[in-house]
Amino acid sequence: MRDDEAPFIAASAAHDCRFVIEHAAQTSSERVVDYLTVDGADPTLGARVADRLDAIEEIRELDREDGPHYELVLNDSVFQYLAEVGARGKRGVTEDGVGHLSVEAPGDVDIRQVTEAVEQRFAEATLSAKREQHRADGPWWHHTGDVGENLTDRQRAVLRAAFYSGYYEWPRETDAETLADSLDVASSTLLQHLRKGHRRVLEALFES
Repeated sequence: MRDDEAPFIAASAAHDCRFVIEHAAQTSSERVVDYLTVDGADPTLGARVADRLDAIEEIRELDREDGPHYELVLNDSVFQYLAEVGARGKRGVTEDGVGHLSVEAPGDVDIRQVTEAVEQRFAEATLSAKREQHRADGPWWHHTGDVGENLTDRQRAVLRAAFYSGYYEWPRETDAETLADSLDVASSTLLQHLRKGHRRVLEALFES
């Protein structure tokens, strides 16, 4: 990847550090919300590097010592391209001048489409490994093994964003209004997604 395409690539090599980007959600206005953690360097480096991205719209600092350190809102992202082909980008890790992207997709998704989706953003991307996984049986209180399997995509995205932003920390590091603004939804809509998501996760835990 060229330095102008991926400033995190160049910065990780220059500063001997590690950047981790957790994908959270895509908003109704087609923006993408991600959470950035910086390891091995002053976290402020992450904000300076993110500010070089052409697609960056907002950078919000999070008061979390161990990370995530920043919430990023972008108008163009590899995670959008992956979603269009039925795959889900989970996290990106950049260190030693190399970026790695973890992607999850159903077995019937053409791997070539996934690779091409990544190449729309990173022209020199290559597939390094492909692993097939089968869901194992869950613990005794839930037979399906995935307490979140009944969540809608939107509920899962909102819960993920709330988790990474510090909404569940005590004291709370992000309030509902701030989180709703990041996700481009009304506060009442956000709370509705959270409440329904919480109920579905608890149902999976406590009901057989």
